[in-house]
Amino acid sequence: MGREKSCRSCAGEDGIGQKSWPNGCKYAASLSELLDKMQKSGWIQRRVNEKDRRKINIFLTEDGLGISQQMIEARRDMVNTVFGVLNAQGARTVGNTFVQIDLGTGKTKRRRAIG
Repeated sequence: MGREKSCRSCAGEDGIGQKSWPNGCKYAASLSELLDKMQKSGWIQRRVNEKDRRKINIFLTEDGLGISQQMIEARRDMVNTVFGVLNAQGARTVGNTFVQIDLGTGKTKRRRAIG
């Protein structure tokens, strides 16, 4: 599941360097291992940076883009299944709760509640 999530996270970052990888692992060895598995699965390509040959850039392949799209659709379906039963007020309440959770964990800079 980590590889699939990484494909989804990286979909808009074609040619990204490993140090800038979205949702990068806490430890470089873990990220390298993840990228190795993704490359063996045919989901990414590593290419030497044309401007700085010391750097390696990472690109999603067609298969990687397909996995990314599948993850986006699966997440959308999950959200619709879980939260689709809420009315507008309930959706705002849940959204505000998530904002507060994110603020408490420091994962967002958003300061205003929704709605």
